Amino acid sequence: MRYSLFPLLFLLTIHATDPLFVVEIAREGLTTPKNPLLSKSLGLEVKEHNDTLSEYGQQQQYLLGLEMRVRYGDSIFEGKCNPLKIYAYSVNKQSTMLSGQTQLFGICPLGLNENIPIEMLRKALPPFDFPEKERIAAELGLKATPYNFMPLPLHSTYEDPLFGNKRTIPKSELPGSPNERLINEIFKDTLYPFIRRITGKKFKKISKVLDAANEIIWLSKTQNVEAIAGSKVQWAEEFVYQYYTHYWNEQTKIKYASRFMRKLLNKLRDAVVVELNKHHEKKMALSEAEDVLADYDLSQIKYYLFEVGDLQMYTYVNVLDIDFYGYIPPSSILVFELHRMYPLGKGMKLKEAMKRFDLVIKFNDKEVDSTFCKSPCNLSNFYEHLSQFLQ
Repeated sequence: MRYSLFPLLFLLTIHATDPLFVVEIAREGLTTPKNPLLSKSLGLEVKEHNDTLSEYGQQQQYLLGLEMRVRYGDSIFEGKCNPLKIYAYSVNKQSTMLSGQTQLFGICPLGLNENIPIEMLRKALPPFDFPEKERIAAELGLKATPYNFMPLPLHSTYEDPLFGNKRTIPKSELPGSPNERLINEIFKDTLYPFIRRITGKKFKKISKVLDAANEIIWLSKTQNVEAIAGSKVQWAEEFVYQYYTHYWNEQTKIKYASRFMRKLLNKLRDAVVVELNKHHEKKMALSEAEDVLADYDLSQIKYYLFEVGDLQMYTYVNVLDIDFYGYIPPSSILVFELHRMYPLGKGMKLKEAMKRFDLVIKFNDKEVDSTFCKSPCNLSNFYEHLSQFLQ
């Protein structure tokens, strides 16, 4: 089936207006095992490991990008790929950078070619090879484009959107023994004995069990292994969820997520300012944008892509208080759409203008219900409530 690779189908939800501006936060695609002990014990050969983007993950991200291209092809991308309207960030990690670039291949496979008919743009595959390309192309009804291929840039030098310039976590904020005891207690009779029975090893570090849990998930998606099925996969997914849920206390989660949340609020504010400036002779200034290259005109950017890791995604979902509990699959996406619901007037103040916009927030295929926004919600209310929370 077409969407067999997606954790959840990102459905096209009808809203009263087309979005004017979109921010997408994407979790990296399925990665290969970091330390494939289970695979070796089961007699399986893993060609690539050390936490790189798997072939399955490449398919996930490419099809995700294709879905975004179809969804926002007219309203945001205006029927053609304009690299000045799309700005993509990635956490400085190989698997997230590859995920971001692969998704950009799906969003904009034809680069700067402006002479491509829209109908071709919507049904084009770029001229590069990826796993099962022929099968996927046939299922999607696509054809490889004969035109030149120019990928969009991915800015991987951007500060980590969760940690900032710090690449390591202070020891005082690392997971403590109470968290480890809690997770050990939950899985001492399920996941732990299963891993030990397969590998013959007794894991002392909880991080090693996390590696094994992620390997079980990878095996379930990519290999037909009778021992890796049903409850074993559920145990692994629940372990990953519990691990990241208890990774930090609530204060620390808010502390690290607040940097990114403030940037998100600034981008939404700037999008309103751009619309408001169309009605003002004296233009309002946009927020500081030290993270955007000087070659970009901020007033032209309509789509921001943030490619992040699993810890970042779990933290954002938790801090935003999104009504979602459980394992977050690879290639999950959190999308913010800005819609103008009422016209703007000449001389209107920013605070009043923000009341005329709605924000639609979707996590995978579902509009979110959180403390800050029961989607769709008024932008002004969301901005005010989240700003106060982050103070």
